[in-house]
Amino acid sequence: MARKISFTVIIFIVIVFLAAVYAFSSADADKVLSTKQCQDCDLTMEDLSGTTLADIDPSNANLFGANLTNANLFKANLSGANLTGANLTGAHLFGANFSNALWTDGTICGGGSIGKCKK
Repeated sequence: MARKISFTVIIFIVIVFLAAVYAFSSADADKVLSTKQCQDCDLTMEDLSGTTLADIDPSNANLFGANLTNANLFKANLSGANLTGANLTGAHLFGANFSNALWTDGTICGGGSIGKCKK
């Protein structure tokens, strides 16, 4: 009986923790969309598809697994950002700064990576 209760408590704690992490991430998504500033934000797994993110500055942000499909990233400052596993299909990347960003495939973009990742 005690083992069953302990397992239930552990599952409850994990669910509460995951909910807190997701809520924090959503707050960062709201911040980047409203202020166009969000250095060092956690945007892990966020659905930002189709959004206009032109001229934003999420430098050093964690965009791991983010959905940026058809997003407008015109002149966005994504230098130092983690884009591992992010979906950039159809995204408008002209003028976006990817210098020292961790690219979708896990490689690091070189300096001067404007509009694309130069490896």
